[in-house]
Amino acid sequence: MEKLLIIIALVFAAPSLLAKKKDKDAKKKGKTLKQKEGGKSPRPKLDLSSGLKFKDSDSEKEYKVSGRVMADWASFNQDLRRSEFISAAEVRSARLGISGKLYNNWEWALKLDYAGGSADIKSASASYSPIKGLKLSAGLLSENFGLDDNISTAKHPLMERSLQTGAFGGDDRLGVTINYASKRFMVELGGLDDTESQNGEVENRTRSYNFRASVAPLLAKSYGMHAGISAYEHIHRGGEGSQREAKFSSRPGVHVTDVKLVDTDDIKYTDYVQAGALEWGLSLHSFLFLAEYTLVQVTPLKNAAAGIRRRNFDGGFLLVSYALTGQSRKYDPKSGSFGGISIDKSSEMAGFGAMELAIRFDFIDLNDVDLKGGEEENYTFGFNWYLNNNFKLAANFIQVNSERSGARDRPRVVGIRAQFTY
Repeated sequence: MEKLLIIIALVFAAPSLLAKKKDKDAKKKGKTLKQKEGGKSPRPKLDLSSGLKFKDSDSEKEYKVSGRVMADWASFNQDLRRSEFISAAEVRSARLGISGKLYNNWEWALKLDYAGGSADIKSASASYSPIKGLKLSAGLLSENFGLDDNISTAKHPLMERSLQTGAFGGDDRLGVTINYASKRFMVELGGLDDTESQNGEVENRTRSYNFRASVAPLLAKSYGMHAGISAYEHIHRGGEGSQREAKFSSRPGVHVTDVKLVDTDDIKYTDYVQAGALEWGLSLHSFLFLAEYTLVQVTPLKNAAAGIRRRNFDGGFLLVSYALTGQSRKYDPKSGSFGGISIDKSSEMAGFGAMELAIRFDFIDLNDVDLKGGEEENYTFGFNWYLNNNFKLAANFIQVNSERSGARDRPRVVGIRAQFTY
Protein backbone atom coordinates (compact mmCIF):
# COMPACT_ATOMS: atom_id res chain seq x y z
CA MET A 1 0.00 0.00 0.00
CA GLU A 2 2.86 2.39 0.83
CA LYS A 3 4.42 1.67 -2.56
CA LEU A 4 1.13 2.46 -4.28
CA LEU A 5 0.72 5.77 -2.45
CA ILE A 6 4.30 6.83 -3.27
CA ILE A 7 3.86 6.11 -6.98
CA ILE A 8 0.48 7.88 -7.08
CA ALA A 9 2.04 10.93 -5.43
CA LEU A 10 4.91 10.95 -7.92
CA VAL A 11 2.78 10.59 -11.04
CA PHE A 12 0.45 13.37 -9.95
CA ALA A 13 3.24 15.67 -8.82
CA ALA A 14 5.30 15.29 -11.99
CA PRO A 15 3.06 17.32 -14.33
CA SER A 16 2.83 20.19 -11.84
CA LEU A 17 6.57 20.31 -11.22
CA LEU A 18 7.48 20.23 -14.90
CA ALA A 19 4.78 22.72 -15.84
CA LYS A 20 5.94 25.61 -13.64
CA LYS A 21 7.86 27.32 -16.41
CA LYS A 22 4.92 26.98 -18.79
CA ASP A 23 2.66 28.50 -16.14
CA LYS A 24 4.84 31.61 -16.11
CA ASP A 25 4.76 31.80 -19.89
CA ALA A 26 1.02 31.30 -19.87
CA LYS A 27 0.53 34.15 -17.40
CA LYS A 28 2.56 36.47 -19.65
CA LYS A 29 0.48 35.31 -22.59
CA GLY A 30 -2.69 35.98 -20.58
CA LYS A 31 -1.58 39.52 -19.83
CA THR A 32 -0.89 40.12 -23.51
CA LEU A 33 -4.33 38.83 -24.45
CA LYS A 34 -5.89 40.95 -21.75
CA GLN A 35 -4.19 44.06 -23.14
CA LYS A 36 -5.30 43.25 -26.68
CA GLU A 37 -8.90 42.78 -25.57
CA GLY A 38 -9.10 46.09 -23.75
CA GLY A 39 -8.24 44.86 -20.28
CA LYS A 40 -10.60 41.86 -20.24
CA SER A 41 -9.16 38.44 -19.40
CA PRO A 42 -10.32 35.45 -21.48
CA ARG A 43 -13.12 33.61 -19.66
CA PRO A 44 -12.76 29.94 -18.67
CA LYS A 45 -14.94 27.53 -20.64
CA LEU A 46 -17.42 25.11 -19.07
CA ASP A 47 -18.55 22.04 -21.05
CA LEU A 48 -21.27 19.64 -19.83
CA SER A 49 -21.52 17.48 -22.95
CA SER A 50 -19.46 14.61 -21.47
CA GLY A 51 -19.06 15.00 -17.74
CA LEU A 52 -18.24 18.26 -16.00
CA LYS A 53 -15.38 19.76 -18.01
CA PHE A 54 -13.60 22.99 -17.15
CA LYS A 55 -11.01 24.57 -19.43
CA ASP A 56 -8.77 27.47 -18.52
CA SER A 57 -8.10 29.22 -21.82
CA ASP A 58 -5.22 31.29 -20.36
CA SER A 59 -2.96 28.44 -19.30
CA GLU A 60 -4.30 25.70 -21.56
CA LYS A 61 -5.38 23.51 -18.66
CA GLU A 62 -8.39 21.22 -18.70
CA TYR A 63 -10.11 19.43 -15.82
CA LYS A 64 -12.91 16.88 -16.03
CA VAL A 65 -15.13 15.20 -13.45
CA SER A 66 -17.04 12.11 -14.60
CA GLY A 67 -18.85 9.26 -12.95
CA ARG A 68 -21.37 6.48 -13.19
CA VAL A 69 -23.82 4.59 -11.00
CA MET A 70 -25.13 1.13 -11.94
CA ALA A 71 -27.85 -0.64 -9.97
CA ASP A 72 -28.40 -4.32 -10.92
CA TRP A 73 -31.00 -6.96 -10.11
CA ALA A 74 -30.90 -10.60 -11.23
CA SER A 75 -33.25 -13.56 -10.96
CA PHE A 76 -32.26 -17.22 -11.48
CA ASN A 77 -34.46 -20.06 -12.67
CA GLN A 78 -31.95 -22.70 -11.70
CA ASP A 79 -31.57 -26.26 -12.88
CA LEU A 80 -31.46 -27.67 -9.31
CA ARG A 81 -28.38 -29.76 -9.92
CA ARG A 82 -25.15 -28.46 -8.45
CA SER A 83 -25.27 -24.76 -7.67
CA GLU A 84 -27.57 -22.65 -5.54
CA PHE A 85 -28.28 -19.22 -7.02
CA ILE A 86 -30.06 -16.53 -5.04
CA SER A 87 -31.95 -13.68 -6.71
CA ALA A 88 -30.51 -10.42 -5.45
CA ALA A 89 -29.75 -6.77 -6.17
CA GLU A 90 -26.55 -4.75 -5.85
CA VAL A 91 -24.88 -1.48 -6.70
CA ARG A 92 -22.68 -2.78 -9.50
CA SER A 93 -20.60 0.37 -9.78
CA ALA A 94 -20.46 3.80 -8.13
CA ARG A 95 -17.49 5.39 -9.82
CA LEU A 96 -16.00 8.86 -9.64
CA GLY A 97 -13.32 9.95 -12.07
CA ILE A 98 -11.15 13.07 -12.04
CA SER A 99 -8.81 13.80 -14.93
CA GLY A 100 -6.97 16.66 -16.52
CA LYS A 101 -4.71 17.90 -19.29
CA LEU A 102 -1.80 20.32 -19.21
CA TYR A 103 -0.42 22.10 -22.28
CA ASN A 104 -1.52 19.37 -24.71
CA ASN A 105 1.23 16.93 -23.70
CA TRP A 106 0.50 16.05 -20.04
CA GLU A 107 -2.52 14.07 -18.83
CA TRP A 108 -3.47 12.66 -15.43
CA ALA A 109 -6.41 10.58 -14.19
CA LEU A 110 -7.77 9.12 -10.96
CA LYS A 111 -10.75 6.74 -10.78
CA LEU A 112 -12.39 5.60 -7.55
CA ASP A 113 -15.24 3.14 -7.06
CA TYR A 114 -17.44 3.18 -3.96
CA ALA A 115 -19.68 0.20 -4.81
CA GLY A 116 -18.10 -1.97 -2.12
CA GLY A 117 -18.76 0.56 0.63
CA SER A 118 -15.25 2.02 0.62
CA ALA A 119 -13.09 3.84 -1.92
CA ASP A 120 -11.41 1.36 -4.24
CA ILE A 121 -8.72 2.86 -6.49
CA LYS A 122 -9.33 1.60 -10.02
CA SER A 123 -6.63 3.64 -11.70
CA ALA A 124 -4.21 6.45 -10.91
CA SER A 125 -1.86 7.51 -13.67
CA ALA A 126 0.01 10.31 -15.38
CA SER A 127 0.87 10.41 -19.09
CA TYR A 128 3.30 12.41 -21.18
CA SER A 129 3.31 12.85 -24.98
CA PRO A 130 6.74 14.00 -26.21
CA ILE A 131 5.63 13.86 -29.85
CA LYS A 132 2.29 13.55 -31.62
CA GLY A 133 0.84 10.05 -31.32
CA LEU A 134 3.30 8.79 -28.66
CA LYS A 135 2.19 8.49 -25.03
CA LEU A 136 4.19 7.35 -21.99
CA SER A 137 2.12 6.41 -18.91
CA ALA A 138 2.95 5.41 -15.34
CA GLY A 139 0.95 4.53 -12.24
CA LEU A 140 -1.82 2.06 -11.44
CA LEU A 141 -2.82 0.87 -14.92
CA SER A 142 -4.95 -1.81 -16.55
CA GLU A 143 -3.36 -4.40 -18.80
CA ASN A 144 -4.38 -3.60 -22.36
CA PHE A 145 -5.65 -7.02 -23.44
CA GLY A 146 -8.51 -7.84 -25.77
CA LEU A 147 -11.19 -5.90 -27.63
CA ASP A 148 -14.04 -6.86 -25.28
CA ASP A 149 -12.14 -5.63 -22.22
CA ASN A 150 -11.50 -2.27 -23.90
CA ILE A 151 -15.20 -1.46 -24.30
CA SER A 152 -16.40 0.32 -21.18
CA THR A 153 -18.96 -1.60 -19.10
CA ALA A 154 -21.16 1.50 -19.23
CA LYS A 155 -21.08 1.50 -23.05
CA HIS A 156 -21.17 -2.27 -23.65
CA PRO A 157 -24.17 -3.69 -25.58
CA LEU A 158 -24.70 -6.23 -22.75
CA MET A 159 -24.64 -5.90 -18.97
CA GLU A 160 -21.41 -7.85 -18.54
CA ARG A 161 -18.46 -8.76 -20.72
CA SER A 162 -17.94 -12.31 -22.03
CA LEU A 163 -16.93 -15.42 -20.08
CA GLN A 164 -13.41 -15.43 -21.50
CA THR A 165 -12.90 -11.76 -20.62
CA GLY A 166 -14.04 -12.44 -17.06
CA ALA A 167 -11.51 -15.26 -16.70
CA PHE A 168 -8.56 -14.13 -18.83
CA GLY A 169 -8.93 -10.33 -18.99
CA GLY A 170 -6.13 -7.99 -17.92
CA ASP A 171 -5.62 -6.97 -14.29
CA ASP A 172 -4.90 -3.61 -12.66
CA ARG A 173 -1.23 -3.34 -11.68
CA LEU A 174 1.51 -0.79 -11.01
CA GLY A 175 3.81 -0.11 -13.94
CA VAL A 176 4.50 1.78 -17.16
CA THR A 177 3.17 1.63 -20.72
CA ILE A 178 4.24 3.00 -24.09
CA ASN A 179 1.51 3.67 -26.64
CA TYR A 180 1.70 4.90 -30.22
CA ALA A 181 -1.46 5.67 -32.19
CA SER A 182 -2.23 7.12 -35.60
CA LYS A 183 -5.40 7.57 -37.64
CA ARG A 184 -5.66 3.85 -38.44
CA PHE A 185 -3.14 2.06 -36.25
CA MET A 186 -2.41 1.55 -32.53
CA VAL A 187 0.29 -0.39 -30.66
CA GLU A 188 1.01 -0.58 -26.92
CA LEU A 189 3.67 -2.23 -24.76
CA GLY A 190 3.45 -2.46 -21.00
CA GLY A 191 5.46 -3.65 -18.02
CA LEU A 192 3.49 -4.04 -14.77
CA ASP A 193 4.05 -5.51 -11.32
CA ASP A 194 1.84 -6.92 -8.57
CA THR A 195 3.12 -8.13 -5.19
CA GLU A 196 1.16 -10.09 -2.57
CA SER A 197 2.75 -10.13 0.88
CA GLN A 198 1.87 -11.24 4.38
CA ASN A 199 3.68 -10.34 7.62
CA GLY A 200 6.32 -8.53 5.58
CA GLU A 201 7.17 -11.58 3.44
CA VAL A 202 6.48 -11.80 -0.27
CA GLU A 203 4.14 -14.71 -1.03
CA ASN A 204 3.48 -14.19 -4.72
CA ARG A 205 4.97 -11.56 -6.99
CA THR A 206 3.66 -11.30 -10.53
CA ARG A 207 5.50 -9.38 -13.23
CA SER A 208 3.44 -8.75 -16.33
CA TYR A 209 4.48 -7.84 -19.86
CA ASN A 210 1.68 -7.09 -22.31
CA PHE A 211 1.35 -6.18 -25.96
CA ARG A 212 -1.61 -5.06 -28.07
CA ALA A 213 -1.83 -3.86 -31.65
CA SER A 214 -4.79 -3.00 -33.86
CA VAL A 215 -5.48 -1.63 -37.31
CA ALA A 216 -8.55 -0.18 -39.02
CA PRO A 217 -8.54 -1.54 -42.60
CA LEU A 218 -11.92 0.13 -43.25
CA LEU A 219 -12.83 3.46 -41.69
CA ALA A 220 -15.45 6.05 -42.60
CA LYS A 221 -18.18 8.10 -40.93
CA SER A 222 -20.79 5.32 -41.06
CA TYR A 223 -18.55 2.27 -40.61
CA GLY A 224 -15.30 1.09 -39.09
CA MET A 225 -13.51 -2.26 -39.02
CA HIS A 226 -11.14 -3.46 -36.30
CA ALA A 227 -8.51 -6.19 -36.48
CA GLY A 228 -6.15 -6.75 -33.61
CA ILE A 229 -3.98 -9.06 -31.53
CA SER A 230 -3.19 -9.04 -27.81
CA ALA A 231 -0.76 -10.95 -25.63
CA TYR A 232 0.56 -10.99 -22.09
CA GLU A 233 2.97 -12.98 -19.96
CA HIS A 234 2.66 -13.19 -16.17
CA ILE A 235 5.86 -14.32 -14.46
CA HIS A 236 5.31 -15.59 -10.90
CA ARG A 237 8.15 -15.03 -8.44
CA GLY A 238 8.64 -14.91 -4.67
CA GLY A 239 7.58 -17.25 -1.90
CA GLU A 240 7.57 -21.04 -1.93
CA GLY A 241 6.67 -22.91 -5.09
CA SER A 242 3.25 -23.87 -3.73
CA GLN A 243 2.49 -20.17 -3.14
CA ARG A 244 3.04 -19.23 -6.78
CA GLU A 245 -0.54 -19.56 -7.89
CA ALA A 246 -2.71 -18.78 -10.91
CA LYS A 247 -6.49 -18.97 -10.98
CA PHE A 248 -9.21 -18.55 -13.61
CA SER A 249 -12.96 -18.30 -13.11
CA SER A 250 -15.97 -16.45 -14.51
CA ARG A 251 -19.51 -15.49 -13.50
CA PRO A 252 -22.53 -16.61 -15.60
CA GLY A 253 -23.31 -13.31 -17.34
CA VAL A 254 -24.31 -11.21 -14.30
CA HIS A 255 -22.26 -9.72 -11.47
CA VAL A 256 -24.90 -10.05 -8.74
CA THR A 257 -23.97 -13.64 -7.89
CA ASP A 258 -20.67 -14.93 -6.52
CA VAL A 259 -21.43 -18.45 -7.81
CA LYS A 260 -19.00 -19.38 -10.58
CA LEU A 261 -19.83 -22.48 -12.60
CA VAL A 262 -16.33 -22.59 -14.09
CA ASP A 263 -13.35 -22.26 -11.73
CA THR A 264 -9.87 -23.79 -11.82
CA ASP A 265 -9.30 -23.04 -8.11
CA ASP A 266 -5.65 -22.27 -7.25
CA ILE A 267 -3.15 -23.70 -9.73
CA LYS A 268 -0.07 -24.11 -7.55
CA TYR A 269 3.59 -24.23 -8.60
CA THR A 270 2.96 -21.80 -11.46
CA ASP A 271 6.07 -20.48 -13.18
CA TYR A 272 4.41 -18.23 -15.78
CA VAL A 273 1.14 -17.69 -17.65
CA GLN A 274 1.00 -16.74 -21.33
CA ALA A 275 -2.12 -15.57 -23.14
CA GLY A 276 -2.87 -14.52 -26.70
CA ALA A 277 -6.04 -13.15 -28.30
CA LEU A 278 -7.33 -12.52 -31.81
CA GLU A 279 -9.76 -9.59 -32.13
CA TRP A 280 -12.20 -8.52 -34.84
CA GLY A 281 -15.00 -5.97 -34.94
CA LEU A 282 -17.15 -4.07 -37.42
CA SER A 283 -19.46 -1.11 -36.92
CA LEU A 284 -21.72 -0.85 -39.99
CA HIS A 285 -24.43 1.81 -39.79
CA SER A 286 -26.71 0.59 -36.95
CA PHE A 287 -25.04 -2.83 -36.63
CA LEU A 288 -22.11 -3.85 -34.45
CA PHE A 289 -20.28 -7.17 -34.89
CA LEU A 290 -17.65 -8.34 -32.40
CA ALA A 291 -15.59 -11.54 -32.24
CA GLU A 292 -12.67 -12.62 -30.09
CA TYR A 293 -10.78 -15.80 -29.27
CA THR A 294 -8.29 -16.24 -26.41
CA LEU A 295 -5.83 -19.05 -25.69
CA VAL A 296 -4.06 -19.33 -22.31
CA GLN A 297 -1.14 -21.56 -21.32
CA VAL A 298 0.00 -22.14 -17.72
CA THR A 299 3.57 -23.44 -17.33
CA PRO A 300 4.60 -25.04 -14.00
CA LEU A 301 7.91 -24.66 -12.20
CA LYS A 302 10.66 -27.02 -13.35
CA ASN A 303 10.98 -28.46 -9.85
CA ALA A 304 7.22 -28.82 -9.37
CA ALA A 305 5.78 -31.96 -7.85
CA ALA A 306 5.52 -35.00 -10.10
CA GLY A 307 2.43 -35.07 -12.28
CA ILE A 308 2.04 -31.30 -12.62
CA ARG A 309 2.15 -30.44 -16.30
CA ARG A 310 1.56 -27.53 -18.65
CA ARG A 311 -2.12 -26.62 -18.96
CA ASN A 312 -4.09 -24.99 -21.77
CA PHE A 313 -7.43 -23.15 -21.59
CA ASP A 314 -9.41 -21.18 -24.16
CA GLY A 315 -12.55 -19.13 -24.72
CA GLY A 316 -14.23 -16.82 -27.18
CA PHE A 317 -17.42 -15.06 -28.21
CA LEU A 318 -19.50 -13.70 -31.09
CA LEU A 319 -21.71 -10.65 -30.56
CA VAL A 320 -24.16 -8.77 -32.79
CA SER A 321 -26.08 -5.65 -31.79
CA TYR A 322 -28.54 -3.48 -33.72
CA ALA A 323 -29.78 0.02 -32.87
CA LEU A 324 -33.50 0.04 -33.64
CA THR A 325 -33.54 3.84 -33.71
CA GLY A 326 -30.74 4.20 -36.26
CA GLN A 327 -27.73 5.25 -34.15
CA SER A 328 -24.29 3.80 -34.80
CA ARG A 329 -21.30 2.99 -32.59
CA LYS A 330 -18.18 4.85 -33.68
CA TYR A 331 -14.83 3.12 -33.90
CA ASP A 332 -11.81 4.83 -32.34
CA PRO A 333 -8.61 3.61 -34.05
CA LYS A 334 -6.41 5.38 -31.50
CA SER A 335 -7.69 3.18 -28.67
CA GLY A 336 -8.68 0.18 -30.79
CA SER A 337 -12.23 0.09 -29.38
CA PHE A 338 -15.85 0.92 -30.14
CA GLY A 339 -17.81 3.65 -28.38
CA GLY A 340 -21.36 3.73 -27.07
CA ILE A 341 -24.72 4.84 -28.41
CA SER A 342 -25.00 8.62 -28.70
CA ILE A 343 -28.38 10.35 -29.04
CA ASP A 344 -28.76 13.56 -31.03
CA LYS A 345 -30.74 16.45 -29.61
CA SER A 346 -33.79 15.90 -31.84
CA SER A 347 -34.29 12.32 -30.58
CA GLU A 348 -33.63 13.36 -26.99
CA MET A 349 -36.10 16.24 -27.13
CA ALA A 350 -38.74 13.95 -28.68
CA GLY A 351 -38.51 11.77 -25.60
CA PHE A 352 -37.90 8.49 -27.42
CA GLY A 353 -34.18 8.19 -26.83
CA ALA A 354 -32.57 5.17 -28.47
CA MET A 355 -33.23 1.43 -28.38
CA GLU A 356 -30.83 -1.42 -29.08
CA LEU A 357 -31.00 -5.20 -29.36
CA ALA A 358 -27.97 -7.47 -28.77
CA ILE A 359 -27.24 -11.18 -28.91
CA ARG A 360 -24.06 -13.03 -27.92
CA PHE A 361 -22.76 -16.57 -27.92
CA ASP A 362 -19.73 -17.13 -25.71
CA PHE A 363 -17.86 -20.15 -24.40
CA ILE A 364 -14.98 -21.05 -22.12
CA ASP A 365 -13.10 -24.30 -21.47
CA LEU A 366 -11.14 -24.59 -18.21
CA ASN A 367 -10.60 -28.36 -18.45
CA ASP A 368 -7.21 -29.91 -19.18
CA VAL A 369 -6.64 -33.61 -18.46
CA ASP A 370 -6.62 -33.90 -14.65
CA LEU A 371 -7.68 -30.30 -13.94
CA LYS A 372 -11.47 -29.96 -14.10
CA GLY A 373 -12.26 -26.27 -14.07
CA GLY A 374 -15.37 -26.84 -16.17
CA GLU A 375 -16.86 -25.79 -19.49
CA GLU A 376 -19.59 -23.25 -20.10
CA GLU A 377 -21.59 -21.91 -23.04
CA ASN A 378 -23.91 -18.93 -22.71
CA TYR A 379 -26.56 -17.50 -25.03
CA THR A 380 -27.34 -13.91 -24.06
CA PHE A 381 -30.14 -11.71 -25.41
CA GLY A 382 -30.16 -8.05 -24.47
CA PHE A 383 -32.36 -4.98 -24.81
CA ASN A 384 -31.14 -1.45 -24.05
CA TRP A 385 -33.21 1.71 -23.80
CA TYR A 386 -31.17 4.90 -23.72
CA LEU A 387 -33.54 7.57 -22.39
CA ASN A 388 -30.88 10.17 -23.14
CA ASN A 389 -27.09 10.35 -23.11
CA ASN A 390 -27.03 9.96 -19.32
CA PHE A 391 -29.74 7.42 -18.44
CA LYS A 392 -29.92 3.81 -19.63
CA LEU A 393 -32.14 0.84 -18.78
CA ALA A 394 -30.94 -2.64 -19.74
CA ALA A 395 -32.47 -6.13 -19.61
CA ASN A 396 -30.58 -9.36 -20.34
CA PHE A 397 -31.80 -12.93 -20.62
CA ILE A 398 -29.10 -15.61 -20.39
CA GLN A 399 -29.35 -19.34 -21.06
CA VAL A 400 -26.41 -20.99 -19.32
CA ASN A 401 -25.07 -24.44 -20.22
CA SER A 402 -22.21 -25.65 -18.03
CA GLU A 403 -20.51 -28.85 -16.95
CA ARG A 404 -17.87 -29.46 -14.30
CA SER A 405 -16.65 -32.83 -13.04
CA GLY A 406 -19.64 -34.58 -14.62
CA ALA A 407 -22.25 -32.28 -13.03
CA ARG A 408 -24.35 -30.20 -15.42
CA ASP A 409 -26.03 -26.87 -14.73
CA ARG A 410 -28.51 -25.12 -17.06
CA PRO A 411 -29.82 -22.08 -15.15
CA ARG A 412 -31.76 -19.32 -16.89
CA VAL A 413 -30.87 -15.82 -15.75
CA VAL A 414 -32.73 -12.51 -16.05
CA GLY A 415 -30.72 -9.37 -15.32
CA ILE A 416 -31.93 -5.75 -15.16
CA ARG A 417 -29.81 -2.62 -14.82
CA ALA A 418 -30.54 1.06 -14.25
CA GLN A 419 -27.56 3.23 -15.14
CA PHE A 420 -26.66 6.88 -14.83
CA THR A 421 -23.44 8.31 -16.30
CA TYR A 422 -22.03 11.79 -16.61
